[in-house]
Amino acid sequence: MPLTAAELAQAQRAFLAFDRNSDGTIDGAELLASLVTLGHPEPSKAEVNLMIAEFDSDKSGGVDFAEFVTVIERQKAQTVGRDSEADTLEAFVAMGGKPDRSGQVSVERLAATILDFELRVDLPRLLGEMDLDEDGTVDYEEFKALLAGR
Repeated sequence: MPLTAAELAQAQRAFLAFDRNSDGTIDGAELLASLVTLGHPEPSKAEVNLMIAEFDSDKSGGVDFAEFVTVIERQKAQTVGRDSEADTLEAFVAMGGKPDRSGQVSVERLAATILDFELRVDLPRLLGEMDLDEDGTVDYEEFKALLAGR
């Protein structure tokens, strides 16, 4: 997931701050500290070593700024994915599903919610597309697809 201009500037400041010996690369410990500083979930030392192995394209033992940006973009994509999945699960549970992604949401409850919030949705078409097995309920995967707009 590409970084915004502000995120890129923030990444550059972090990279320069953690490149303590000013050699244009940061090692594993510096990478770990910079990721945490940028607000990413703290990876384990093993995860950091894997990142370096994966993104250190010139095999220098550290990551240069371009490689660092790639690491940050990957972290950002993973964080966004986790947040989105958590929001979807929370909505599914609020509608009557279970936290373990089992259970189902009734089509009637979905319809009532759509009407309550005055959403402009072609309800019959939408439910026809989402209730794939036509059992009058929507399981987690169907619900996830519904929120994704598919």
